Amino acid sequence: MDFEEIWQDIINNLHEGKLIYTLSQRVQNKVTYVGRDYIKVVSEKTGRERKFKKEDFKPFVDCLLNRGTLDFVHDLPERNWIGRGAIIIAILTKLDYISYDVEPRRLFLNR
Repeated sequence: MDFEEIWQDIINNLHEGKLIYTLSQRVQNKVTYVGRDYIKVVSEKTGRERKFKKEDFKPFVDCLLNRGTLDFVHDLPERNWIGRGAIIIAILTKLDYISYDVEPRRLFLNR
C-alpha cells in the first residue's frame, strides 16, 4: 500500500453531496467536487468552500504508512494541519482500513 493507492481510494469513496463530519466537533462538511488532484468541501460552520489538494493529504498518509498511527497535532508540523487537519482526518476515516480515537485524536492504519 502506498500514498497513490490511498489517494485513489479517497477519491473513489467520495462523491458530490457526500457529508463528512469532523470527528470531535461533528462539524458537517459537504463535498462539492471530487477531482483527480483535489477535493472541494463546504463547511456548515463557515459556509466557505475550501479546496483540499492531493498533496495536503500526503503528510498524514505518509505518517500512517510509516508508523501505523497518527496523532496529527503531535506527529506533524503545525503548517500541515492548522485549519485543515480536522477535515482531512475525517475524510481518511471514511476508508475501511483506517480507524480512529477521538481523545486524543489519533488514526490507525489497519493492514
